[in-house]
Amino acid sequence: MQFVKSLKGHSKSTVGLYYKKKKFIVIKEGQKNLGEAARILKKFSSLGIKTPLIEIIKEDEIHMEYINGCDMQQYIQNASKVDLDKLIEFINDYYKIIISEASQSDVHDMSDVIESKLRDISKINFVNQLDFSLAELYDLLPKTSRLGLVHGDFTLDNILYKDNNFYLIDSNPTNINSLFYDANKIRQDIDCFWFIRDQQQKKNYSIACAYMSKTLKQKWKFLCDDYILIFMLLRIFPYCNDKKTKEFLITEVNRLWQS
Repeated sequence: MQFVKSLKGHSKSTVGLYYKKKKFIVIKEGQKNLGEAARILKKFSSLGIKTPLIEIIKEDEIHMEYINGCDMQQYIQNASKVDLDKLIEFINDYYKIIISEASQSDVHDMSDVIESKLRDISKINFVNQLDFSLAELYDLLPKTSRLGLVHGDFTLDNILYKDNNFYLIDSNPTNINSLFYDANKIRQDIDCFWFIRDQQQKKNYSIACAYMSKTLKQKWKFLCDDYILIFMLLRIFPYCNDKKTKEFLITEVNRLWQS
């Protein structure tokens, strides 16, 4: 097996591209819940969502197919309305699956989990720049939900396009495995431009994302709760190491709160 290069990794994992037996594979390691993340992707694959083929699963290491596809920055930048509709259809298919899976579950109280997440967020210095208190936000968040299968980080960064198909990658197990919270992750990108936050020119993206946002919200009412989106954006805070990203998040959550 030959090492080719390092790939971008998330959640403290190390990701490498390797050449093995005349094909490229990705090896992801160093994260304790990788085994569960792999099983989530395999479950989605069994339900009709394309994912990388996973060859080896360990609790802290997985070997999987390399999807040499187009990321959503590239895809949306050059997308026609037909292309955007294809992406919207993929997102709709994802929602239909998690709704179906959640329908088989009892309603659960998530109050303690949400409160715990907000306590972690409260330790960040930038929190004093919020236009609201975390206690106010807590009171406005839904506390009960049917739990079930969710990706855990359903953002545009975790979707690839190859050979006329979309692939879901990099699942992230979460203890808030609720449809309402997981579904709103995509809004970080289409409503707040998280996936292009470092780009100067956003005009083409903003037109495309506005169309996607309007179309999806017309179909799914759970995408219309800005308080959930604020919460999901704030959850990024503990993983931010630079001032610029924290300022971006503060600006967005304050804008959403005032709207």
